[in-house]
Amino acid sequence: MASRIRESRRVPRRVVSRAALLALLGLLAFAALAEDVVVLRDGGEVRGKLLSLDEHRAVVERQDGRRTTIPRREIRRIEFGEEERPSLKVLVTVRAADDTLELLLDGRRVASPEELRDGWVDIGPLLADGANLVEAVVHNESGTWAYSWVIDLGGKRVSLSCGQRGRKGCTKAGRSGHERGRLPGGKVWLYVDRAAGTVEHEIDER
Repeated sequence: MASRIRESRRVPRRVVSRAALLALLGLLAFAALAEDVVVLRDGGEVRGKLLSLDEHRAVVERQDGRRTTIPRREIRRIEFGEEERPSLKVLVTVRAADDTLELLLDGRRVASPEELRDGWVDIGPLLADGANLVEAVVHNESGTWAYSWVIDLGGKRVSLSCGQRGRKGCTKAGRSGHERGRLPGGKVWLYVDRAAGTVEHEIDER
């Protein structure tokens, strides 16, 4: 009788131990996978597995199993955990600028003004999944200011221009065209989906 009692007590211990082991293995398996990281515009991060991404939102499954929905407008970039990322070619060039023009990708210069003026520069490898802001800054020292630059999205070109170099200054947003210093030369949002190999754009008119 005593042996039967001892045997019956072993059963729940073995069941609990197996459940705990399965839970631990599940956590280890999740930890072993490289996490995706959604970097927010306010500097925060959401880590986990990216389940879906569209023009409105991203859905991330966290390590504890909870799902978080993030509005697309709050996303700065997405860093995928896998090592291999599909190639993506996005070219930029400057047609004309008065005096000079630099292009920034999320606040960082993508190339020198000379490189942009001399030919096409591929910024594809620099683009993150999600929203990327490409903006131009014109440096004008004297006289009028103007700009003209182009983004090539795999054959589909987006052109931004204002004024004519040496002839007519840019008068957007009520400006006179004779301002000096650092001046706005246009903005374009690029929405990247590397899994699908697509890039959508939206010109920022503000």
